[in-house]
Amino acid sequence: MIPTDKGGYLLMVNNYTFSRNHQGTNMFYCSKRLASKCRARVKVRGVNIFWSDLNHNHAPPNYMIPTDKGGYLLMVNNYTFSRNHQGTNMFYCSKRLASKCRARVKVRGVNIFWSDLNHNHAPPNYEIINSSRREEVLI
Repeated sequence: MIPTDKGGYLLMVNNYTFSRNHQGTNMFYCSKRLASKCRARVKVRGVNIFWSDLNHNHAPPNYMIPTDKGGYLLMVNNYTFSRNHQGTNMFYCSKRLASKCRARVKVRGVNIFWSDLNHNHAPPNYEIINSSRREEVLI
């Protein structure tokens, strides 16, 4: 569960986010339900998924994740990318130095303009620790 700024929660399943229509209900609907007319939904009991229809009519969204230093990480296909300098539109794989990964993404506004998504490593595993940060969890 991902806490939202409005006091609610988002559920993330397979890189898609789901939100509740009303607090107290166990049914979560795709966050793109209105914008994309997506009918995907998930029903939970406690912390377990009880029932789901995960047939989306759109690609999973990309995420901009605020960092503690005031910057952003871009998440695409479960990989994170960071900027070398503020103001630049080029994001490089966060494992660029450790793994010598050459994957990179160029953005214009909120859209990916160009990308090379060929990584030389598996995507890291992440765990949500609060609404504004993800932390890598080694498994």
